[in-house]
Amino acid sequence: MEAQIIKPKRLAFGYQHYDFFSVEKVYLDEISNGEYHIKLTDNSSPQNAVLFFSMHLKDCEIGAVDPILNLEYPIYIKAKSDLDATFIELNGKIESFRKAV
Repeated sequence: MEAQIIKPKRLAFGYQHYDFFSVEKVYLDEISNGEYHIKLTDNSSPQNAVLFFSMHLKDCEIGAVDPILNLEYPIYIKAKSDLDATFIELNGKIESFRKAV
């Protein structure tokens, strides 16, 4: 078997921070590819966060990376459209929920 070197396209990340989570947005050749990585900013459960995002982002693929890997951004979202405005709304929903509890 011959080894191959794969050179990815120019990969870049954009970051946005909200009250309850941070988002790492993936760009290939300066164009968003619809992939987002999520980091929770408190001690919330990644599994519960995946459920929350799944409830509100029904047309997206959402999951959590194996915790053994200990990634900084362990939740991924693959979307067909830009989610920047949606993340602002979701942050507000989390804030409303936490105030009600």
